[in-house]
Amino acid sequence: ARLAAGDITVNTNKFVVTGSSGNLATAGTIVVTSSNANALAVGLAGSTNPAFNVDASTASSATGLNVKSAAAAGGLAVSILSSGTNENLTIDAKGSGTISLNATGTGGITLGRATTVTTGGLTVTAGGANVTGNSTITGTLGGLTGLTVASGGAAITGDSTVTGGTIWQSETLVVGDGVSPSYKGIYA
Repeated sequence: ARLAAGDITVNTNKFVVTGSSGNLATAGTIVVTSSNANALAVGLAGSTNPAFNVDASTASSATGLNVKSAAAAGGLAVSILSSGTNENLTIDAKGSGTISLNATGTGGITLGRATTVTTGGLTVTAGGANVTGNSTITGTLGGLTGLTVASGGAAITGDSTVTGGTIWQSETLVVGDGVSPSYKGIYA
């Protein structure tokens, strides 16, 4: 069945489209106004364990997520929407789950600002750690391997062991403040 061209308004009842096959297609924009925890739920079982869910249940909700497309090879941008000037972005796995960044891609990961690791420490594997600029690493390092220090040097404080690293000429690596700090490496 077809409806005549124009707007359709559903006030108090649900607007339900059912069918064993087929797609719902629209041209133009879709705006959903809702204060529900499942304002937009997409999945095999609807809002029960959905593949995608938008929770708009916060009473004073004024933040959101923006996904911006680009031309081929232009990348995809994800950013925060808000009436405020500064907003945080929180990404959480469920329970003891892991967050993987670029786990299947072959490109690097760039962190463009200061980065803080607060719980669980930092583990660097498969390639070692490259420290550039005037950097300070504090805390207990249980055997940091493959450390490369360039352009300004680094200071490592705490109970630290660094092995298998490279320090470029005229650069500085200071390992200290620990009970038994040590550095074993090569100077290029």
